Amino acid sequence: MFLPHGFCRLVYPDLNMITPKPIQNGLKPRNVIKMKSQNIGETKSQQIKGTKPRLCQRSKLLHICSEHLRVPLNVIDKNCTGSSCLCFTNNPVLYPPSVKPKHSTEQFLESELELINDLSVRDFASLPDPKNVNIRVLDAVVNMGDNIRIEVDLFDGYKKHITRGGDHIAGWIQGQGHSMDSETTDYNNGTYVLTFPSFWSGQSLVSIQLKHLRESRHLQYTWKRSFNDMFYHYGVFTSGKISQCTLCSFNPEIPGYKNTCNYTAANNYVPWYCGEPPSDHLLCRHIRKFHDLDFINFPATETEVKMLQQRKFIMLKKNINILVKDPSNSPLKKIPNCSALSPKQTWNTSWPIGYFKHGEWIQTNCRINQSKTEIIKFLQNTTFHLFGDSTTRQFYQVMKDFSKCHQTTSKWTTDKWYENSICVNVAWNFTLLWTPHEMPFALIDIKDAQRFDIASLDRTLKLASKQNQRYIILIHYYLHYRHPISAFQHIIKRIKSILSKYPSNISNNVKLVMKGPHPFTDENCTVGLTDMIGSDFKNIMFKELKEEKNRIWYLDYWNLLNSVHSQSRHPSMKIVWQMLRMMFGYIID
Repeated sequence: MFLPHGFCRLVYPDLNMITPKPIQNGLKPRNVIKMKSQNIGETKSQQIKGTKPRLCQRSKLLHICSEHLRVPLNVIDKNCTGSSCLCFTNNPVLYPPSVKPKHSTEQFLESELELINDLSVRDFASLPDPKNVNIRVLDAVVNMGDNIRIEVDLFDGYKKHITRGGDHIAGWIQGQGHSMDSETTDYNNGTYVLTFPSFWSGQSLVSIQLKHLRESRHLQYTWKRSFNDMFYHYGVFTSGKISQCTLCSFNPEIPGYKNTCNYTAANNYVPWYCGEPPSDHLLCRHIRKFHDLDFINFPATETEVKMLQQRKFIMLKKNINILVKDPSNSPLKKIPNCSALSPKQTWNTSWPIGYFKHGEWIQTNCRINQSKTEIIKFLQNTTFHLFGDSTTRQFYQVMKDFSKCHQTTSKWTTDKWYENSICVNVAWNFTLLWTPHEMPFALIDIKDAQRFDIASLDRTLKLASKQNQRYIILIHYYLHYRHPISAFQHIIKRIKSILSKYPSNISNNVKLVMKGPHPFTDENCTVGLTDMIGSDFKNIMFKELKEEKNRIWYLDYWNLLNSVHSQSRHPSMKIVWQMLRMMFGYIID
């Protein structure tokens, strides 16, 4: 019996039996960097108190196995059914993973090198305390065109000045129907200066937020390097009346399984594996569904849990008054139309990219000059293919309404739709497609174990290169990569490898667009989906796709969404339209 969307009905063991084990800090990638030793003043093997000992697992999955199963299985029972097959002691979602760290051979990111020698936090009061922050307005009254600067000094719980940097602090200013975000300068001594250009006159209000602590970033980097995986999916295998679930991961080493099913080829050659079903009557070809499961049961101290729960997305100050004087003497800056920028130039934009004016996004490096009529004209004789996740699904929804196209695939019956979708406007000769990216994804039904029902960038480019009409391909990978950094590096390298097979002049009729990461704050899960990884993913794309920048437009939405302090990972549809306006501003000749 299954819950909605193929969720295996789960049974529950006594979670009070579970004691988090220590995580080791011997991360020494070969010939990369040496680690400092540390004296542990607070043991990591202590019991996390409370009814929810897990750091971040969602409430549906807080208890995995049934209360009647008082002793978890040491090995998986061949005759288990459904999700009871997940009730074994090596399941990292249930019990803290192995204390032996996974030494990644991947090169460290620059942001990791900054933090990797940090010591683990042992004293909560030693962390920056929002109650003791000192905020000083350096420029409360400015002339239009001048910068507004605000200094932020962090102090700990003992009211001592913080002497290191590395925290993520953000700010935004709004007034007179305008809004934009700040540029933050980190002086690496507990002092930060937020800068806002003055693009409009009159009274405005500034708000400042502490998003992520340096110590939280260090802890998550350590975890990403220490375990085979941080998030697991499960596969549903069914044949006749027999049905069993097993763990799935991008990593072939899945705890609890001697053998795995390799679905990499079926997953467009993106690594994907599931444990073999224990029944002798089920084979790898009997896979019927993949579904996201949960984060691993992270081992952590009470101090670390408290830090992750109470020291993120903290509003430090709201409604700081700023006055920008009469703009009459401010010269107008001449900027080109955004369509005049080459694809490579969209990768090299510097802050500030723009701001909002009465709900409309205004670029500061170029002018978005296309009207809706011009966009409609551009879309005629065009195919627009969106690869990605639920955020590109939002793009599909907005474009479906804008183009008034008719959906030819199954009607969406839920807000979270996971199947390929096609919409056609015959009068325009316009086709709109949304296809989910490869696993890892939220949910995919499997009809053929040899080839999953997901679109291939390679096949799409091959098809597009033979078409006489315009073909727009937008690519996005982000929040489903809740895994070690190497997983995201692999998919970007895979894109690079595919593009290398096609000549540069393919862009004569094919317009390739890469959607970058975006900020958000609606995360209740302690170490779940956070925008902390956004800058790392952006840096990976910039490095790996360096040679392809001449034919890929890059959509940098970080500034745009920060400007309205967008809290949801799914922005409002009005904001999504502004995001699309940015794209059309670049690609419409």
